Amino acid sequence: MNRHVKFVLFTAVLASLVFALAAIGWRIHMIQNLGLDLRPRPLAPFILLAVPTVLAVILWRSNRLLAGLRPGVSDESPRHLQASLVFTFVFTALCTAWMGLLYVAARPPEGDLLVRLAVGLMGLSVAIRANLFAKLSPPALDRPFNRDAWARAALRAGWGSVCIGLVLIVAAAVLPMKPLLFACLAGAAALVLLSLALRRAVR
Repeated sequence: MNRHVKFVLFTAVLASLVFALAAIGWRIHMIQNLGLDLRPRPLAPFILLAVPTVLAVILWRSNRLLAGLRPGVSDESPRHLQASLVFTFVFTALCTAWMGLLYVAARPPEGDLLVRLAVGLMGLSVAIRANLFAKLSPPALDRPFNRDAWARAALRAGWGSVCIGLVLIVAAAVLPMKPLLFACLAGAAALVLLSLALRRAVR
């Protein structure tokens, strides 16, 4: 496993643990020291602590799997696996922070914040995966095709998708809700067009 990827994954596990412990500790403080009457949620602490535990086990198993992975048909498969792990771990850490906030907040955050968070994470996923896709080798097909044309189209599709992902992240942070919806639709349409252009390059 790439050491940078391992660092990001370990940071996500640690952040999940910190979020869980902070939420549990703050709720205890609110009840015992501040005297607030909060709705009982006996399973919430166990769920919050289970998240970093599961992530730690997945990190350990994934690291062993990638260390023993032999090169196969596609040398890029470890890259895609690591990209998926990065997105999953970061997304889960943010979900842990959200659950912790709901655990201690008398009034949960407004729904707009959740929408912006979802769009930003979607943009992050598109950018990470597209960055790896731009470096893919041509597919192994039985029929002949123009491999140079495919490589150029894959490069354009990959980096174009990276730009779309970054635009979605910025849009989630700065745009009002209605323009943000149109930005998501435009981004989806652009991804479809890039995919069709890449498909034509294989014909």
